[in-house]
Amino acid sequence: MRPNVLVSVVTAVVAAAAIAAPGAAALRADVAIVFARLDESDIATENYEIWVMDGRGRDQIRLTNNDVGDHEPVWSPDGTKIAWVRYESQFNVGAGDIWVMEADGSDPHRLTNHHADIRRPTWSPDGTRIAYTLDYSIFVMDADGSDQHQISPAGAFDYDPDWSPDGSQIAFVHTGGDIFTMWADGSHRQRLTTTARISERRPAWSPDGDRIAFGGYDSQTGWHAYVMDADGTDRSVLVEADSVDPAWFPEGDRLAIYASTRRDYGLYEVRESGHALKPLGRVRNVFDIQPDIVG
Repeated sequence: MRPNVLVSVVTAVVAAAAIAAPGAAALRADVAIVFARLDESDIATENYEIWVMDGRGRDQIRLTNNDVGDHEPVWSPDGTKIAWVRYESQFNVGAGDIWVMEADGSDPHRLTNHHADIRRPTWSPDGTRIAYTLDYSIFVMDADGSDQHQISPAGAFDYDPDWSPDGSQIAFVHTGGDIFTMWADGSHRQRLTTTARISERRPAWSPDGDRIAFGGYDSQTGWHAYVMDADGTDRSVLVEADSVDPAWFPEGDRLAIYASTRRDYGLYEVRESGHALKPLGRVRNVFDIQPDIVG
């Protein structure tokens, strides 16, 4: 387990789980999930806020509380910080920047000053750098916001970066919605998928680097979560229901996703095989999206 993983949230739950059911139950409690939540009362403005909870969906704590949209939260590898996108209005569109805060919500501060179309930060595995999308090009900066530079070629239409666990590659989406990889310096771009009717988004490496999960819009059947080998082979639908935003649990055998089923909508836990879909941290009258997990 990584140190300092949202200690204030999970300590009591870990102790209780160890008494009730040692082993797997304690492991699940010693995981923290960050996500964006929209209360139905704010649906007209899409005023999402950042929340955290433990790996079983309990001990939910709100970290942001303001009149602008907060989206796409992501843990630093050691679990001590959260980077996210803060828009300059309530809506999750338009100008925004990358912000960072401590795991308990303290010391929120801006890392970029672009006031532009900015999306999906992702930390390097050693925690020293952050990649992100700016105006459909991928940029990288140091974790303190310095040395911001573009690694996508000029004129490229790249977005949704995700760093590989060994730090050598970045997976991303390119024009037309196909998934590519490139080395962390932007070189050696390689296509992983070629899909005629599916537009993909938000690739997410498995903890061991062997698999990549992602969301995709099929023009015939709608949104689904998918998983494939890291070289683009052995692709399969993870969840048949409308689903996006896959995030891996540290053990690599389960994922959290956003899904809309016949019964409900929000975050769900699902096995890597696609079985055992079950609600995760369900609360009535809210929309929970964009999970990220550390443990």
